[in-house]
Amino acid sequence: MLLTATESVVYLASIAGMNELGSITALRASDGKSLWHSTPSTHATQVIPAVAESLVLLPLPDGSINALRAENGSLRWHPTMDN
Repeated sequence: MLLTATESVVYLASIAGMNELGSITALRASDGKSLWHSTPSTHATQVIPAVAESLVLLPLPDGSINALRAENGSLRWHPTMDN
């Protein structure tokens, strides 16, 4: 498990296989209550999720990023990064 936290939410990333993110779960920091659970359609690399404002960011093996909405775990955007 990999984790990152904000003042109010803890994000847990579970690993599915070799260097692949299986799912991410958001827990309320005050009591550990599950807020949401998401399984990205595109596997992210084994990385600690980054949180920026209202997004949970997951880098992908192809150099792109999955940006999930912090409030519910749904995909907000998925751009391809130019190398």
